[in-house]
Amino acid sequence: MSTVIELPTEFGPLEFFHFSHFGQEGLVAQNRNYESPPFVRVHSSCIFSEAFHAADCDCAVQLNAALKYIGANGGFVIYLYQEGRGLGLKEKIEAISIQSTENVNTAEAFSRLGHSSDPRSYDAVVEVLKELSVDELLLATNNPRKMSALEESGVNVVDRIRLDIETNSLMREYIQQKTEFLGHYEDN
Repeated sequence: MSTVIELPTEFGPLEFFHFSHFGQEGLVAQNRNYESPPFVRVHSSCIFSEAFHAADCDCAVQLNAALKYIGANGGFVIYLYQEGRGLGLKEKIEAISIQSTENVNTAEAFSRLGHSSDPRSYDAVVEVLKELSVDELLLATNNPRKMSALEESGVNVVDRIRLDIETNSLMREYIQQKTEFLGHYEDN
C-alpha cells in the first residue's frame, strides 16, 4: 500500500491512499472504524458532475452520499480514474456531443463512437480489496455489472446498499436511461 494521508473533510477526517493496478489508478478514501463486512462504494470519476456540477448527472451526489456514509459509519470509497467509462475525457466529450445533437442516451452515444456501452474493468478494485484484506463487503451500487465483476473475482458481496440521494428532474431522467439501457437497478 502506498503512503496514507489523513485529511479533514466535510464528512469528518478520512484517510486516503493512491493505487495503480493493471494500468488503472485511483484513490481509496477510508474510515477503518467499521463493523464487518465493510461498506464499499466503487466510484468512477466524473469531472462534469463532481467538479463542474452538471445538473443532469448523479455521480457527484452518489460520491458525496458514500463519503458521508463512511465518515459516519466507516468503510471505503474506491475512486477509479475512469473518466468516460474508462475511455477518457475526449471520448466522453464526443459522447456528450452525440447525446445532445442526436438526442440519444449515453449507451447509444458510446456505441456510435464504436465502443461498448460500459467498457470499464474492475480488476484494479479486486487488487485494492486484497490489499485491504477485504473479501466480503456491502456494496453501494446500482450497477449489477460491478457486483458481478467483484463476485466473479471471488469477493463476497453480502448485500447491495442503496444510497439515499436527492435528485432533480434531469438526474432522474438520466438514472431512468441507465436503468433502461444499461440494466441498472431502479431504486436510486
